[in-house]
Amino acid sequence: MMHHPNLLMKLCAIIEHSYEKPMDQLFQSIDPKPLGAASIGQTHRAVLLDGQEVAVKVQHPDAETFFRWDIKTIQDFCRYFQPVHLPFLVEVEKQFMTEFNYVEEAKNLATVRKNIAKSPYATKVAIPEPKIELCTKEVLVMEFLKGRKLLDGIHDHFEAIAADKGVTVEFLKQDQEQRDKERAVRGLDIETGPSSLQLRLYGLTLRTKHLARRVGRVSYDYTLGFIAPKKWSPREDEKHKLLNLPDILKLVMDVHGYEIFVNGSFNGDPHPGNIMLLEDGRLGLIDYGQVKHISREHRIHLAKLIVALADGSREDIIAVLTKDMRIKTKNMDPYFLEKQARLMFDNDDRTVTEGMNPQLFLEHLHTIDRIEYIPDEYVMAFRCSLLLRGFSYLLHYNFSHAKSWEGIARQVLQEAGGENGITSMQCTAI
Repeated sequence: MMHHPNLLMKLCAIIEHSYEKPMDQLFQSIDPKPLGAASIGQTHRAVLLDGQEVAVKVQHPDAETFFRWDIKTIQDFCRYFQPVHLPFLVEVEKQFMTEFNYVEEAKNLATVRKNIAKSPYATKVAIPEPKIELCTKEVLVMEFLKGRKLLDGIHDHFEAIAADKGVTVEFLKQDQEQRDKERAVRGLDIETGPSSLQLRLYGLTLRTKHLARRVGRVSYDYTLGFIAPKKWSPREDEKHKLLNLPDILKLVMDVHGYEIFVNGSFNGDPHPGNIMLLEDGRLGLIDYGQVKHISREHRIHLAKLIVALADGSREDIIAVLTKDMRIKTKNMDPYFLEKQARLMFDNDDRTVTEGMNPQLFLEHLHTIDRIEYIPDEYVMAFRCSLLLRGFSYLLHYNFSHAKSWEGIARQVLQEAGGENGITSMQCTAI
């Protein structure tokens, strides 16, 4: 990340070289402080000549070269020590390489934005509009979304809870970690976080407490306050608001399921840093550098797998994996195939991992069998599911993606000519 005093000069040099124009012919102003940064580039707030406020994503010089070196090192390591991961790594590399052309990213951003604008989620999420005519390989100009990072909102959420309990966030974290360790020793999954209803009721309780304190302060100010005035300091729980985390996680999961199964164009990198809480109450979904396009045929096959995982037998799951998705393993072991499918597109709770830590269970699986071929189209969908589940798990919500995506998967199968339920497995892709 570029942070030192001559940042603006370096930033301007990259932009001017990319456009072959001076800055004053492009922008009124650009904020040298990044809104966000990654290894490939960073984003800045700027104002166009016509007064529009925009976000400008600028690629770091030599980012592509350094990435190629890094990925080659990782591939060489995997080739000799972890060959089971190579099929996934090759596809992830291909997808990451698309991030180095911001013109293509702008086109993908426009596609996904247009798709979501016609979806049931149009009023719930916002995706920034790219200014295609202003985009180059190294510079992406897009609509500026007003809001804050979801991660900042989550931090404030736990600050509010800690303040109400009279403890620190660090204490809450350590207490939860201790309870998780105790449950793990007993072979239990992590505690599930509070439900949507519980959070609404707790939020109401906090607001009631806040109102009571304000009434008490006002009463004091207008009585004893005339004799012995007090300077009230703001409490943390008055400055911070609760988030309805399960509702947010469900919305993010549903939107990405819609992108995958209905649109066939989805963000393969949906980590929490790419989600915003907008001022108008919507979620902002940003950074579409890793958009994957998946064909109708592959979407139907993946939908069959989701339905089988949600409501089918091991035989149903294996039939989809081998006959439709054409996944091949060294031994074609039925146990391995079912468990691998659940880890990829359902969940990794202890009913799936048989009481083991997920990493240990995966190592156990690889002593039984290993994947030798998986079509590229499914790798990024798996990565999307994995990242979404990982984020949910960190917040203590362990969702089944098969159950969450079952509805949209059945809809896709029915529209393709299948019946509802597992009989839709017989539907033929066109």
